[in-house]
Amino acid sequence: MIEGLGQESPSRRLQWLEIWVVISLTVAPYLFRAIFRGLIGNREVLLGFEFWAAQHVLSSAGPILATLYIILRSKEGLAGFSLVPPRFGRDLLLAIALLAGLYLCSTMGLAVGHILNYVFHTGTGAADLRPMFPRPSWADLPTLIVMSAINGVGEELTMRGFLVNRLRGLLSQKWVAYVVPNVLFGSYHLYQGVTPAISYTVWGMLVTIVMLESKSLWPAVLSHAAADVFGLLQFLKV
Repeated sequence: MIEGLGQESPSRRLQWLEIWVVISLTVAPYLFRAIFRGLIGNREVLLGFEFWAAQHVLSSAGPILATLYIILRSKEGLAGFSLVPPRFGRDLLLAIALLAGLYLCSTMGLAVGHILNYVFHTGTGAADLRPMFPRPSWADLPTLIVMSAINGVGEELTMRGFLVNRLRGLLSQKWVAYVVPNVLFGSYHLYQGVTPAISYTVWGMLVTIVMLESKSLWPAVLSHAAADVFGLLQFLKV
């Protein structure tokens, strides 16, 4: 049994309730959307890029506002959730390092997928994402950047900034705080395939280490937003 889940004071029970609220607002909708995409494809694409971008922004806004409300009323303060003033030079360098880490994780995951396919004929474990995403034009690039920034803030604030730090404060087994949020993070990327989901889980743990060592969420936000922009650029109309 995980220590820290036994007898709880009212304040600790409230903290656990806040965790479940954030998970319900963040992980559950993302996971449902991932399952939906994996089963029948992304019907949002049929309604165009503007609708797709708007629903992504709105789906991120709710978790961001709810999580910020919980953080602002908590006794830990902003710094307790790695929300500190940015240090641009350091944060940018760490973000670039995290992007390199994501590339490495993705490349290794793809290589493992090809090896498994060669040996067991299981497929590479990566899905074809082209039918799942709209085809924005270069004129949509500013919207794409804003949407990616909001998505990066939302996922990093909830999954790493809040969940990791709150679980570290509640549980004696700190490894749970490292693993669980990142497994949840990887799970709602399963629509991209098994190997990408595993790669995102491993990368999430790397992001967690950087966040805790730097005591700042900004490298995670910057790298996540940039990764989303670069990932979506492949779908631009040429």
